[in-house]
Amino acid sequence: MSGKVWVIEPDKAPEQAAGGGDQNCADIHERIVRSKSTAGKPGSKAQSAAKTGRGNEDGSPALSVLAYLLGPLSILATSHGRQSKLWISIGIASVVVLEFITLRAKAIFSASGGPGIAFVIWALIAFVMTLAGFAAWARGVTLLGTRRGWHMRRLPGWIREPGVAAVFGLVVPGFGLYVAGHPRRAACALFGACAAVLSALALWLAPGLWRWNQAAGAFAVQSDALERVLLVMGTVGLLGALAWIIQWLDGVRLAGYRTGRDEGTPGDWAAAALLVAMVAFLTMFHPANLAETLDNFAVSTRLDGLRVIPLYASEAAMRLDPSQPTYVLHAVEMNVSLGRTEAARALRQGLDERWKAYEMMVGNASGAMGGPTQ
Repeated sequence: MSGKVWVIEPDKAPEQAAGGGDQNCADIHERIVRSKSTAGKPGSKAQSAAKTGRGNEDGSPALSVLAYLLGPLSILATSHGRQSKLWISIGIASVVVLEFITLRAKAIFSASGGPGIAFVIWALIAFVMTLAGFAAWARGVTLLGTRRGWHMRRLPGWIREPGVAAVFGLVVPGFGLYVAGHPRRAACALFGACAAVLSALALWLAPGLWRWNQAAGAFAVQSDALERVLLVMGTVGLLGALAWIIQWLDGVRLAGYRTGRDEGTPGDWAAAALLVAMVAFLTMFHPANLAETLDNFAVSTRLDGLRVIPLYASEAAMRLDPSQPTYVLHAVEMNVSLGRTEAARALRQGLDERWKAYEMMVGNASGAMGGPTQ
């Protein structure tokens, strides 16, 4: 459709009516010839790119790959990203602030002899800046994949190998998906990694936040609510870790398809290794040892003033090793302290029934051996 361009200028219409039609026709013919001579040349690439909404960025494939590793600063790698002052501010601010609070973490943590209001403010800023940094990183990766898509098709063959995607995709989230030509999936993988990082940060700061909350007075939040927030963050971290593994395997799989290797790719071997590891874990897993560890954790954290987390730990220990009545008694006590009398009664009733069955079995065995029944 770009072969002919007809131009009719309204301001020359009266001249054509007055007899200047030949000159106007000559002008139109000249414009048509000029449009034919420029059609299909490199100058028309910008027009087609403007129609599709995707520009062709300058640079090299190596720079496109290295830009991914810049993190939030990858927003500066494309001209479209450099046009957004908001995303540039978010990316630079997240890098600078996180670097500063990381270097000053020990000083802030020990301020005023323990976790104070400065520690809480630092924790909130760290959470917000971490989320903002991953958001800017995901935005930059999306722009890199869409604006420099032709660079990714010119990458060297070795960097698109499934083995390379397996190594880098495990260390840098979403990298395997990015080199396989799926930038939006890579951006989603970054958000999954953000969930894991935020959860790890929350659990690392949990002791300090708990001590601050106990000494905050009027500014303190309800302890049960804080414990539930920590439990939610732990669950989010577990899901984020699973998402990290999934994106890693998916990147290896897509890299194998891109190179035409449908069978025997490192992704298949990685999935098989993961399955073998899970089977080995289930084989070597000792529920009784884990139950004892959880029960000790529940007792120690309860002495520190926690109530919800010790309850879940003791209930998990009780289910992992039902043969120990001590775990059930601890769970009953913690349910009573939280006002959950119905749950405590049900646990105590179940313990009584199991104990009566045990007494009956012991009595029958003693009677058969001629020993005392009591």
